Amino acid sequence: MTVRKICHELTGEIETAAVLLLEGKHFESNPMRFQWKLYVTDTVRGRCKRHDRTLTVPKWAYNRGHDYFLYYVSHELAHIFCDVPGNYHGPKFMSIFKQICPKNLWHFEIEYKPRAAAAAGIRDTAGTVEKKGDVKIRHYKKTQRYKKTISLSGLLTIDR
Repeated sequence: MTVRKICHELTGEIETAAVLLLEGKHFESNPMRFQWKLYVTDTVRGRCKRHDRTLTVPKWAYNRGHDYFLYYVSHELAHIFCDVPGNYHGPKFMSIFKQICPKNLWHFEIEYKPRAAAAAGIRDTAGTVEKKGDVKIRHYKKTQRYKKTISLSGLLTIDR
Protein backbone atom coordinates (compact mmCIF):
# COMPACT_ATOMS: atom_id res chain seq x y z
CA MET A 1 0.00 0.00 0.00
CA THR A 2 1.26 3.44 -0.88
CA VAL A 3 0.52 5.94 1.86
CA ARG A 4 -0.52 9.28 0.40
CA LYS A 5 -0.68 12.78 1.83
CA ILE A 6 1.82 12.10 4.63
CA CYS A 7 2.37 15.00 7.03
CA HIS A 8 6.09 14.39 7.54
CA GLU A 9 6.36 17.14 10.16
CA LEU A 10 4.08 15.08 12.46
CA THR A 11 5.81 11.70 12.12
CA GLY A 12 7.66 12.22 15.39
CA GLU A 13 4.40 13.03 17.16
CA ILE A 14 2.71 9.75 16.27
CA GLU A 15 5.82 7.69 17.02
CA THR A 16 6.19 9.36 20.44
CA ALA A 17 2.48 8.80 21.18
CA ALA A 18 2.73 5.10 20.29
CA VAL A 19 5.81 4.59 22.48
CA LEU A 20 4.14 6.34 25.43
CA LEU A 21 0.88 4.44 25.04
CA LEU A 22 2.60 1.05 24.80
CA GLU A 23 5.14 1.70 27.55
CA GLY A 24 4.88 -1.00 30.19
CA LYS A 25 2.30 -2.97 28.14
CA HIS A 26 3.21 -6.54 27.27
CA PHE A 27 1.73 -7.55 23.96
CA GLU A 28 2.98 -10.35 21.74
CA SER A 29 3.92 -8.01 18.89
CA ASN A 30 4.99 -4.51 19.83
CA PRO A 31 4.63 -2.42 16.63
CA MET A 32 7.77 -0.44 17.43
CA ARG A 33 9.82 -3.63 17.74
CA PHE A 34 8.51 -5.08 14.47
CA GLN A 35 9.11 -1.90 12.47
CA TRP A 36 5.61 -0.71 11.81
CA LYS A 37 5.40 2.50 9.82
CA LEU A 38 3.34 5.16 11.62
CA TYR A 39 2.10 8.25 9.79
CA VAL A 40 -0.15 11.25 10.27
CA THR A 41 -1.91 11.83 6.94
CA ASP A 42 -4.11 14.52 5.46
CA THR A 43 -6.97 12.07 4.94
CA VAL A 44 -10.50 11.52 6.22
CA ARG A 45 -9.79 8.50 8.42
CA GLY A 46 -7.03 6.45 9.95
CA ARG A 47 -6.12 2.94 8.94
CA CYS A 48 -4.27 -0.05 10.31
CA LYS A 49 -2.95 -2.25 7.52
CA ARG A 50 -1.50 -5.40 9.04
CA HIS A 51 -0.28 -6.88 5.74
CA ASP A 52 2.25 -4.08 5.18
CA ARG A 53 2.59 -2.94 8.82
CA THR A 54 1.30 0.57 8.26
CA LEU A 55 -0.76 2.63 10.67
CA THR A 56 -2.14 6.07 9.81
CA VAL A 57 -3.99 8.71 11.82
CA PRO A 58 -5.67 11.67 10.08
CA LYS A 59 -4.29 15.15 10.58
CA TRP A 60 -7.71 16.43 11.73
CA ALA A 61 -7.44 14.08 14.75
CA TYR A 62 -4.11 15.69 15.63
CA ASN A 63 -5.61 19.16 15.18
CA ARG A 64 -8.51 18.27 17.48
CA GLY A 65 -6.15 18.25 20.45
CA HIS A 66 -3.65 16.19 22.41
CA ASP A 67 -6.21 14.00 24.22
CA TYR A 68 -8.15 13.16 21.07
CA PHE A 69 -4.93 12.41 19.19
CA LEU A 70 -3.82 9.97 21.92
CA TYR A 71 -7.26 8.34 21.84
CA TYR A 72 -7.12 7.97 18.04
CA VAL A 73 -3.61 6.48 18.10
CA SER A 74 -4.77 4.07 20.85
CA HIS A 75 -7.72 3.00 18.70
CA GLU A 76 -5.53 2.27 15.68
CA LEU A 77 -2.89 0.50 17.81
CA ALA A 78 -5.60 -1.77 19.19
CA HIS A 79 -6.24 -2.98 15.64
CA ILE A 80 -2.64 -4.20 15.47
CA PHE A 81 -3.15 -6.56 18.40
CA CYS A 82 -6.70 -7.68 17.59
CA ASP A 83 -6.48 -10.50 15.08
CA VAL A 84 -10.12 -11.61 15.04
CA PRO A 85 -11.16 -11.69 11.36
CA GLY A 86 -14.33 -9.76 10.56
CA ASN A 87 -14.84 -8.54 14.14
CA TYR A 88 -12.89 -5.31 13.96
CA HIS A 89 -14.56 -3.55 16.91
CA GLY A 90 -15.85 -6.50 18.91
CA PRO A 91 -15.17 -7.58 22.50
CA LYS A 92 -11.52 -8.57 21.95
CA PHE A 93 -10.76 -5.27 20.23
CA MET A 94 -12.43 -3.29 23.02
CA SER A 95 -10.51 -5.23 25.66
CA ILE A 96 -7.21 -4.42 23.95
CA PHE A 97 -8.25 -0.80 23.36
CA LYS A 98 -8.97 -0.38 27.08
CA GLN A 99 -5.51 -1.74 27.91
CA ILE A 100 -3.76 0.72 25.58
CA CYS A 101 -5.84 3.87 25.91
CA PRO A 102 -5.70 5.92 29.14
CA LYS A 103 -9.01 5.50 30.98
CA ASN A 104 -9.78 9.23 30.97
CA LEU A 105 -9.84 9.11 27.13
CA TRP A 106 -12.12 6.09 26.66
CA HIS A 107 -15.19 8.30 26.26
CA PHE A 108 -14.05 9.37 22.78
CA GLU A 109 -14.81 5.84 21.57
CA ILE A 110 -18.50 6.54 22.21
CA GLU A 111 -18.50 9.04 19.33
CA TYR A 112 -17.15 6.45 16.90
CA LYS A 113 -18.61 3.12 18.00
CA PRO A 114 -21.32 3.81 20.61
CA ARG A 115 -22.80 0.29 20.79
CA ALA A 116 -19.45 -1.49 20.97
CA ALA A 117 -18.18 1.02 23.54
CA ALA A 118 -21.30 0.62 25.69
CA ALA A 119 -21.05 -3.18 25.47
CA ALA A 120 -17.45 -2.88 26.72
CA GLY A 121 -18.57 -0.81 29.70
CA ILE A 122 -17.32 2.51 28.36
CA ARG A 123 -19.47 5.39 29.55
CA ASP A 124 -19.49 9.08 28.67
CA THR A 125 -17.47 10.56 31.52
CA ALA A 126 -16.67 13.84 29.79
CA GLY A 127 -20.09 15.32 30.37
CA THR A 128 -23.80 14.74 30.43
CA VAL A 129 -26.03 14.80 27.40
CA GLU A 130 -29.36 16.57 27.35
CA LYS A 131 -31.54 15.80 24.34
CA LYS A 132 -34.16 18.20 23.05
CA GLY A 133 -35.79 16.89 19.88
CA ASP A 134 -33.10 16.65 17.20
CA VAL A 135 -30.65 18.76 19.20
CA LYS A 136 -28.24 17.29 21.73
CA ILE A 137 -26.49 19.67 24.10
CA ARG A 138 -23.42 18.29 25.85
CA HIS A 139 -22.52 19.97 29.12
CA TYR A 140 -18.87 19.58 30.05
CA LYS A 141 -18.37 19.64 33.80
CA LYS A 142 -14.77 20.85 34.00
CA THR A 143 -14.57 23.37 31.19
CA GLN A 144 -18.09 24.81 31.29
CA ARG A 145 -18.16 24.58 27.50
CA TYR A 146 -21.28 23.74 25.57
CA LYS A 147 -21.30 21.73 22.40
CA LYS A 148 -24.45 21.66 20.35
CA THR A 149 -24.93 18.86 17.83
CA ILE A 150 -27.77 19.11 15.36
CA SER A 151 -28.79 15.94 13.59
CA LEU A 152 -30.57 16.36 10.27
CA SER A 153 -32.63 13.27 9.48
CA GLY A 154 -29.94 11.13 11.10
CA LEU A 155 -27.79 11.46 7.99
CA LEU A 156 -25.70 14.53 8.72
CA THR A 157 -24.33 15.93 11.94
CA ILE A 158 -23.28 19.55 12.29
CA ASP A 159 -21.35 20.83 15.33
CA ARG A 160 -21.82 24.46 16.31
